[in-house]
Amino acid sequence: MKNTYTLTFLFGIAIHIYSQETSGSWSFAYDMYQQRNGHTATYMTNGKILVTGGWDGSANTKTAEEYDPIEDAWTIVGEMDSIRFQHTATALDNGKVIIAGGWDGGSLNYIGTQIYDPDLQIFSDGPDMHVSRSGHTATKLDDGRVLFVGGFGNDGNTNIVELYDPSTDTIFIVDSLHYGRSYPCAVLLEDGKVLVAGGYNPDYGFQMSSVEIYDPVLNTWTDAASMNIARDYFRIAKFLYSEYGDYTDDVIVAGGRFFNGSFYEGLTSAETYNVESNIWTNTADIPEGESYIQLFPFYYGAAKIPNIGILLPGGVNESCSGVDLSFSTTYVYDFAFDEWISLPMYIDGRYFYAGAKGSWNIDTEIFISGGLDQTIEVFQSDLTGAILNQNQQTFSISPNPASTEINIKLNSNAIVKTYSIYNSTGAKIRAQNIIAQSQLYLSVADLIDGLYMVQLHFEDEST
Repeated sequence: MKNTYTLTFLFGIAIHIYSQETSGSWSFAYDMYQQRNGHTATYMTNGKILVTGGWDGSANTKTAEEYDPIEDAWTIVGEMDSIRFQHTATALDNGKVIIAGGWDGGSLNYIGTQIYDPDLQIFSDGPDMHVSRSGHTATKLDDGRVLFVGGFGNDGNTNIVELYDPSTDTIFIVDSLHYGRSYPCAVLLEDGKVLVAGGYNPDYGFQMSSVEIYDPVLNTWTDAASMNIARDYFRIAKFLYSEYGDYTDDVIVAGGRFFNGSFYEGLTSAETYNVESNIWTNTADIPEGESYIQLFPFYYGAAKIPNIGILLPGGVNESCSGVDLSFSTTYVYDFAFDEWISLPMYIDGRYFYAGAKGSWNIDTEIFISGGLDQTIEVFQSDLTGAILNQNQQTFSISPNPASTEINIKLNSNAIVKTYSIYNSTGAKIRAQNIIAQSQLYLSVADLIDGLYMVQLHFEDEST
């Protein structure tokens, strides 16, 4: 009987390489004082995390807490002016946080904002928005201003867009969206523009697939190519690096929900968008339908392997008629091999949780809070390298880094059938059928400097 399996590893051209077997792991942090979902969690410039509002298990709340990751300790701070759910909280360059909008749990969506001062640990009134909104987006621009887009207001889904300027503490209306929407996603692109995708509006068939891009210099919205799948309550993330170590404007969207005519279902769909080509491309499906989720890009430690990990924790499963709290796990998307890898969390049922990742520890830690209770889990990526696939086998590779040829020594029982080489964005640049045992020589003289992955498919004749 022959066992077939796959081995993957990294090699570099004129750079040093690290390797590892796992993407990362979860650990518990100290519990919040209060149970919450539909709340916010925001890394502030002082390295602490501000948690505000949400639902405490019986009612929406206006309370807030601060978490110190160094001390693993929570502090109850001053309360907001009102109970808030599905609001936004955005860290400002001056160290403060602006909380905008939200829902009172009844018929009221808020027009007001609150400014949190971490030095005084109190909230004060900020300027009112021009429309009420919850389920909107808040994106901090490169110049420090905050863009509020869409949301559900007291007059329904809105297309009104506003900018908050912290230097003058004012909010003013800018060019409107072409399509009003609530529960969309927004991401700041590398060129300073903001991409807004999807959302909910019954006028356009419930879930939406349309995409618009805002240019803050020209103050204009431009229609972009629509996603392949209409979705709301999904998440979007920008790729970290391109193949050559430069930042990129490519993004990935994952999960969400759609209305099937009777009830809502969670989506397994994920897709990537290339800004330059204006094209959406479907990726491998998530193993389970997921909505009410978060999405985080992360590095594999000091090596800063490009485009290697996207973390999708928790959510609601695909039997999403009503609130189903029975499912919660983590999936990591591996760009190189277009697959989602399961990495279960400790706590089941993290529905409408809040997540955060700060610039001071952007390489390693992702903070997940609440969703059903007051527990906290922290994802820590492994600190040495990049994903290796299942069924690892003993091997050695030399030289590494290489210039013209790499020599791969494998287990003596391994017979290689095919090999593929991928660049760091996951594009396959070479594939070949080959028969080799124990040792394999691959020419890499035609490759430019950079980081590459090799995938070997082979058989073990020892059984």
